[in-house]
Amino acid sequence: MGEWEFHPEPVPRAVTGWRAWRACEDGLCSLFHEYSWSPGANHATCLAPKPCPGLVRAGCTCGFWATRSRSYLEGLIGRGSVLRSEVVVFGVVALWGRVVEATAGWRGEHARVLGVTHALDGSDAMGAAAWHDLGRALRSRGFVIWPPEEVPDEP
Repeated sequence: MGEWEFHPEPVPRAVTGWRAWRACEDGLCSLFHEYSWSPGANHATCLAPKPCPGLVRAGCTCGFWATRSRSYLEGLIGRGSVLRSEVVVFGVVALWGRVVEATAGWRGEHARVLGVTHALDGSDAMGAAAWHDLGRALRSRGFVIWPPEEVPDEP
């Protein structure tokens, strides 16, 4: 089974995993879609040109994605999977509702940002002053900031 090949049956529980976002004027924005995350519950919609028969199903890519580990997610970012000119913010999310599982992580129907831990500015770790300013801006929008050393690689 490939790392992002999803099991057809949903998992019967909520899960927590790692996710990355772009820092944007609204706070946290999806890396790949025009979507601004709220600090509360976020609800997936299908963005495919021909909508899926239902959210978070086999053969569709809709839903909120999260990886099992911080190191895996950082490796994806480090391999150039996203634009290196962006400020990339990392954190932990809870996924619930219909959730499907793959080797590398999950896709879920609903998601909530549990905490933001750190950011990269381009391909380098963000400096302390810049992270402090970004953290303050995210907190003012209702997001929680966690010290990364207090969050395990697999939450």
